Amino acid sequence: MRYAKGCYKIPEKMTKELAYIIGVCLGDASVLKATYFNKNGYKYEKYVLSLTVKDKDFLLKFKNYLEKVFCLSNLKISRVFVKKFKKYYYNVRVQKKEVVEFVLNKVTNLNWIENLPKEYKKEILRGMFDSDGSVSIDKHKGKPVLVIRFGNYKYPETFEKLINFFELKYRKYKKEKIILFHFVGEKALHFYNLLGEFTIKRKDKIVKDYLKLRGGGKNEFMGN
Repeated sequence: MRYAKGCYKIPEKMTKELAYIIGVCLGDASVLKATYFNKNGYKYEKYVLSLTVKDKDFLLKFKNYLEKVFCLSNLKISRVFVKKFKKYYYNVRVQKKEVVEFVLNKVTNLNWIENLPKEYKKEILRGMFDSDGSVSIDKHKGKPVLVIRFGNYKYPETFEKLINFFELKYRKYKKEKIILFHFVGEKALHFYNLLGEFTIKRKDKIVKDYLKLRGGGKNEFMGN
C-alpha cells in the first residue's frame, strides 16, 4: 500500500534490508509512540523512529535501508551532543506515523521471526550485533572476543534463539539487570564467518588484523 502524503510506502513482504532494520530496532534504535499535552491541554501523539550512534558507516547503512524499504527520500543526518558520553554522535530519524507503527508492531510481537528463512534471521542478527556488539582482542590470551549486552528482557531471548538456530557456541552471563553473551576465540570467528563481515569498519578491522597476524584469511573458517 502506498500513502500519497509524504511519499512513502509500507512494505508488504520481508526483505533482507527490512530484517536488518528490525534487528537494529531491537538494539540501539529508538521506536517511540508517545502521548503529550500542549500548554492549552490539547492531546497529541508523537511518532519517532530514531538512531543515534558514533559510527557514521553504521548510520549510513541504516539510513539507506530505511529509504529503500519505506521509499523515503533524503533522510537528514544530524549531529547531536550526547551528554552521557560528552561527544557528538550521528542521528537519523523518521517521524511518519504509519512507518513507526509498522516497526513497533514488528518489535513488539516477535513470534514471526521463528518462521523466517535463515537469510533473514541472519540480517536480524547482524542488526542486533551492529547495535549492541563489541569486538576486542583478549590481552592475555591473544584471542578475539565478541560481546553483546542487553538490558531489555525480551531481546536477549530473541538473540539467543537466533544464535541457537545457527548453532553458534557462546557463554551467557547475568550481571544485575544486564545479560551478556560472550564469543571467544574460534567461537568468535564462527560468529564473524556467519555474518561475513561487520558493518562498522573499526570493529571489522580488529578481526581482519587478527586473521592477518594468524596467517590466515576468512576462508580458513569457511570449511573450504
